[in-house]
Amino acid sequence: MSIIDRAQKNPRIVGTITSLAALKKEAVATRHAYDVAELRLDLIGVSARWQPLAKKLISRKVPVLLTIRSAVEGGQFEGPEKERIKLYLDSLPHVSAVDVEIRSKAFAPVSKAAHAAKVDVVGSYHDFEKTPDLHPLLNVMSLGHRGKAAVVKIAAKVSGPGDVAKLFMVQAMRVLTPLCLIGMGEEALYTRVAFPCAGSCLAYGYVDKPAAPGQLPCADLGRLLKSLGKR
Repeated sequence: MSIIDRAQKNPRIVGTITSLAALKKEAVATRHAYDVAELRLDLIGVSARWQPLAKKLISRKVPVLLTIRSAVEGGQFEGPEKERIKLYLDSLPHVSAVDVEIRSKAFAPVSKAAHAAKVDVVGSYHDFEKTPDLHPLLNVMSLGHRGKAAVVKIAAKVSGPGDVAKLFMVQAMRVLTPLCLIGMGEEALYTRVAFPCAGSCLAYGYVDKPAAPGQLPCADLGRLLKSLGKR
């Protein structure tokens, strides 16, 4: 079950789940305020028995995106990279997609195994301090494409209009791989809606608590996108 459709006209909402209690609740819910469930296993706990709950979500036609975010890019997984790679590989039979940082050592082996298992890959990049210049951002997009990511996700701290303009330029220059853009921080709140309206294929909201600066509740994000004709 793919997390995106290349023919889709509107962005899909990704609901970030950060606790086992919230995952248990969502697994039995009859309605969801999101299209894709992101399980942040680095926050839920890598020893949690999440697999049967993921299966329930998938059986309800909700794709499951698994993320084990490295501490290097803002997550809470601090173990060896070999351990993280094994966790990803072991998860492939239970999920629809995995999110792996493009700059990490895990990206190549996990992406290769995911493609063999017909599991989507979100190749991600995070900068919590600034929005990089245009050239490095385009290089990230190119690396994600070469790594056969189904989606390239770029999340960067926004400190003013110039940063927003750079991210919009990246969106305008996307030609190959579907792109998800996220502006982080208080000055970027409006970009959580603006970028999806401009073509960003995924819009991230939270289910139980924010997992990134400026993240909105899924229900609020959905209402805003609907008011703009994007739902």
